[in-house]
Amino acid sequence: MNTIQEVYTNFVTNFNLNISNVSDSSVLYDRLNTTEYSYTNSMHESICEKSFINIFLLWEYFLEQSFVLYLCGSADLKGNTYKRYVLPTDREHAYKLIKGTKKYPDWTNLEEVNTLAELYFENSGTFNLLRNKPIEFIEMKTVRNKISHMSTQSDEQYKRLLTKRITQNQNVSVTQFLLHLVDGQRTYFSYYTDFILSYVEIICNK
Repeated sequence: MNTIQEVYTNFVTNFNLNISNVSDSSVLYDRLNTTEYSYTNSMHESICEKSFINIFLLWEYFLEQSFVLYLCGSADLKGNTYKRYVLPTDREHAYKLIKGTKKYPDWTNLEEVNTLAELYFENSGTFNLLRNKPIEFIEMKTVRNKISHMSTQSDEQYKRLLTKRITQNQNVSVTQFLLHLVDGQRTYFSYYTDFILSYVEIICNK
């Protein structure tokens, strides 16, 4: 991908695919779980969890690709460029600047992302909206860790999130939480994924 438009299109295409997967899985589960050809709860939860992980990974990949492109002087969707403090020779050089002496940058760590943005762009460039460290990204990382890690720490963090969000923390699976209604209309799955999409659109200046 060589332009912000390509990065944005890739994100939206795969984002919509995963949103559809969860929607279709919910319809199947509601319709078929009482028939002899049962679409089990385990199947449903596997698809929901995988789709959430996929979207979170898409967000990480989007951050990396857009950061590299902006650092190389690429324009956003409206043709604007952002003042840089470094002039990398190519994308590979830009990536080396970003990761420094580490094996790779941690795009789930907003402190690190903000530090990189402040170092390399005037006023953090188009990433300045991340300065307020939205709690939603921290919560999404907690959910991601619960899905992908089997550890006491991930369990405890997840339980604290459940207590905060739905006031109960016992025997609530990740899918049950994600499909729990936030405001009587949207699920947490929609709430979090819409939040990611809104930040992608702002960073691309859609």
